[in-house]
Amino acid sequence: MALVELKNISYTLSGTKILDETNLIINSGERIFLLGRNGVGKTTLLKMISGDLKPDSGDIIKQKNLIIGYMPQDIVSFDGSLFEYIVLGAGKVGKLLVDFHKNIKLERFDENNSIQNEIEKLKGWDIEQRCEKLLSMIGLKGDILFSSLSSGLKRKVTLAKAIISFPNILILDEPTNHMDIPTVKWLEKFLLDLKITLVIVTHDRRFLRTMATSIIELRKGKVFKFGSDYDEFLIRRDHIESLERENLHKLESFIKSEEYWAGRSITARRTRNEGRSRRIEALKKERDQRKEYVGKMNVVVDSEKSSGRLVAKIKDISFKYDKKYIVKSFSSTILRKDRVGIIGPNGCGKSTLIKLLLGKLTPESGEVELGTKLNIGYFDQNVGGLDPNLTVKDNVLKGTDFICLGGREIHINSYLKRFLFPQDRHNSPISSLSGGEKNRLQLAKLFSKPVNFMVLDEPTNDLDMETLELLEELLLEFDGTSIIISHDREFLDNIVTSSIYFTPNGIEERFGGYEDIEFTTPSVPKNQKTEKIKREKKVKKRKLSFNERRELEKLPDTIDNLEKEIDRLNEDLTTPEVYLNVEKLTKTKEEIALKTIELEESIERWGFLEEILSGE
Repeated sequence: MALVELKNISYTLSGTKILDETNLIINSGERIFLLGRNGVGKTTLLKMISGDLKPDSGDIIKQKNLIIGYMPQDIVSFDGSLFEYIVLGAGKVGKLLVDFHKNIKLERFDENNSIQNEIEKLKGWDIEQRCEKLLSMIGLKGDILFSSLSSGLKRKVTLAKAIISFPNILILDEPTNHMDIPTVKWLEKFLLDLKITLVIVTHDRRFLRTMATSIIELRKGKVFKFGSDYDEFLIRRDHIESLERENLHKLESFIKSEEYWAGRSITARRTRNEGRSRRIEALKKERDQRKEYVGKMNVVVDSEKSSGRLVAKIKDISFKYDKKYIVKSFSSTILRKDRVGIIGPNGCGKSTLIKLLLGKLTPESGEVELGTKLNIGYFDQNVGGLDPNLTVKDNVLKGTDFICLGGREIHINSYLKRFLFPQDRHNSPISSLSGGEKNRLQLAKLFSKPVNFMVLDEPTNDLDMETLELLEELLLEFDGTSIIISHDREFLDNIVTSSIYFTPNGIEERFGGYEDIEFTTPSVPKNQKTEKIKREKKVKKRKLSFNERRELEKLPDTIDNLEKEIDRLNEDLTTPEVYLNVEKLTKTKEEIALKTIELEESIERWGFLEEILSGE
């Protein structure tokens, strides 16, 4: 049964046709995954389905009384409680519930008489009960401030807001972004248990393989629908691209033929020539548009000088912050051509380990010995490698127009086109780029210089699947050494040869990627299980002390202040008085590293105390 039907939908933005007579049917019970390159219009299509955007032409037919829940890619800030944030997703009745509870706190009981009648008419108490149930499933209390949550918890709560009104269709735009692996697996189970129609944009292929009943691709303004098999989709997509390249070649040959005959035409046929010239220009424009889409990211990494066989020797290092060890007595050896994954939940210390390895932080004990002839390239998950005050081109190369790779000079315009940046965007400000485009530009900057040791901190965030697959190919062909932090299970399984795995009992080394870790993780012996259960019961029965309660009350403000302080320090990095002064630059980066660790610890501490409080 069709819940929504899009008929010949067209939409133009800033002169660019985003949707071109697009058709789509969404049936009850489907779990549709929408794929497409960054910037192709996926979010626009989602907003058409949800009703947040109207098409320039065409019809959108929806089943009567249809309710659609929508979780956007970017989570907006909110100053109120979790209860208020979630119930406001129910619209008018949610606002009434918020007002009702505010009046109780302010003892305005008379004002609640009329509000209570309205709530009952709109079945608002059902919404309140659902909110309490959803909060219980997430493991949070309704009076906690939304602003105090980590980014992963904010996404969970925003998901609850999207489903508060019992929607028939749930739309999710990149729901797994910045989620760690345990949270993504929680999300998979949560969504499957809901048993509702889903429309999802994602770059997480393992998530897609688990969830999808059908795949659709948005391509040049049109929607193409496929089955649920992702590998079959790749085969069919490659076939479509092969046909497009063939048609592009024919178009280029036709343009050359037209230009040849236009040049040979005699003056007496000037009027006909003018018409032909206009047609040639129109064909060239069409060719350029086709090239922009048919093109693939084409990158060669310059690693002509190999490093020494030993890349890094980590000797019994420890590092703690605020009396808690982030890394304790860890040793490892990294050799040339190793591809090492660093795996663990958010806040466990993965980025800290990388900073210790690169010398950005100093271990409390032990030492890190780096090998010889290393050319290190570092990818920062917080886009710290880009200067927001510079253009796309100047971020990659400033003061010259040529890049030297493998002994050959390449013009900056040609180089950026390899990373799918058309020439008309080379002088665009960084602020005009999407999250995926910023990450692609970071890769362009990283690979613009010779490198034989790549350290990548969450490189897959916001990348479209096509660019993600090409990055995989590049890393597999890379002749140097790579260390990768990622929560993308399929990316890890396809790339890494070994893993550094953060566990509750410390850091372990394993062969292979995430699937190998999951398969080889030993079960807890029976006596250990019993002890663990006893300890957990003890924690649940324990009550917070007076000082711990005061600490818990202060933690949201502490977290908020730390986030603001980190933002301020990152802004300082962009000022000339800091980035032109080596001493100030180093000091500021060290402050950011320490504040980030403090933030991670505060969030973890907050969660620990909240868990004890919920068990009282």
